[in-house]
Amino acid sequence: MTIAMISIDFLRWSKQKLRSVDALQSQNNELKRQLSEILIHDLDRDTLEKLEQFQTQILYKDITFSLLRHELLVRMNGWGKDGLNDELSDRQQHKFDLDLIRMEKEISRMNAELEDLKRINKWSA
Repeated sequence: MTIAMISIDFLRWSKQKLRSVDALQSQNNELKRQLSEILIHDLDRDTLEKLEQFQTQILYKDITFSLLRHELLVRMNGWGKDGLNDELSDRQQHKFDLDLIRMEKEISRMNAELEDLKRINKWSA
């Protein structure tokens, strides 16, 4: 495979991963919106503490998505400039794929937790 083909494959992969990060960020933003609607209710202390922890998780996800996006853009802009070989690139891509899978699972878990809280407390958001 030539460098040009590797670069085209990497560019294609990178664009797809950027779309994935953007989709996860959108889901995280929806969690923030729903949480803000829940917080208008009268809440007991325990529930408020749970929601504060939930908000902290959402904010950490924002930071993580920004870092993933930044890492991907840096790699896209620097591809081939620092002499990375295919093996290292494959490992980095695999790690990035695993990071995205982990983030997808965490966002799904957070969605389920928020839905459970809404159902238990009979909130609508």
